[in-house]
Amino acid sequence: MKISARALVVTLALGSIIGAVDVSLAQDSQPATPAKPKADPGKYPSGKVDAESVKVEHKALQAGEARVEVGTLDLEMEIVLPGQPAMTQAMTKNFERTLTLREVDGEGKAVQLGVEFTKQSEVMEGTDPSGAVQRQERGKELAGKAFSVERQEDGTVVYSDAKGAPVEDFAAKRELEQSGRSVFGELGLGPAVAKAELKPGQSVDIDPKNMKVLMEMPGDDGMEVSIQEFSFRGTRATPSGKAAVFKVICKLEPSAEAPQGGPRTRMEIGGEILISVDGARVVGIELAGTLEFMPPPAGAGGPSFEGKGVLRVSRTTTIKLP
Repeated sequence: MKISARALVVTLALGSIIGAVDVSLAQDSQPATPAKPKADPGKYPSGKVDAESVKVEHKALQAGEARVEVGTLDLEMEIVLPGQPAMTQAMTKNFERTLTLREVDGEGKAVQLGVEFTKQSEVMEGTDPSGAVQRQERGKELAGKAFSVERQEDGTVVYSDAKGAPVEDFAAKRELEQSGRSVFGELGLGPAVAKAELKPGQSVDIDPKNMKVLMEMPGDDGMEVSIQEFSFRGTRATPSGKAAVFKVICKLEPSAEAPQGGPRTRMEIGGEILISVDGARVVGIELAGTLEFMPPPAGAGGPSFEGKGVLRVSRTTTIKLP
């Protein structure tokens, strides 16, 4: 009734793509009914817009600015190890967190960030090669807790709890890394779309590195992003005011610098990104796509499996200015 550790090395392939979400199941998890798929593999999210031209105004970060983020991630995979029946893995993650900029340097870059978790949960279910179903739920212990994330002069980041003690818990540190990555990173989407008036159907030149930051991917993850489309559709009202709506389609594949051992991942994802007209902050993400797991190159060594999966990511951000 246990899932072999070797069968769950899928985290090596997925960790960098979805913020180091660990879809492995604990050895002592209890049998349960499998979750129904929630990801939509064949449709990119797309909502109604007002087809009007707009000029986005970019504003520098300022101390006291807060972001209330509410999001979900639904992921379902089918994994096949050599000589074994297919296994399924499903995960649903829900969160609500408030990020408050406590300190900004003279260049407008975030230095210190407060993070408070209002809600946090991950439910993971899957089968082992025998078909037995297992379930694990975690993350709720973070709800109601507050932390501090601070960027040092040398670029390193320090994570502290409400009492100022270093964060040692792996799950908490992982979530804090995700929370701070896009804030501390060089997120250039805002300045890129704020250069001139946007007209419906207009394409915008976006640096793929900024898409990696937006998706909370570390820069050295061995994945290469290619943007197939990033175009302005129109505007939509949001809790943070009027937002410019962009259609985005991109692919992620192993780069030439990617580690050769272990499985490799390919992903196609698309949908919408909303950027506030006043301030140029990312206030909405609705993406869906497919995953493919490929065995390592011949002679590369490391664990080997094949598989496929679907995922859907949704995040709404409400900006609160001081």
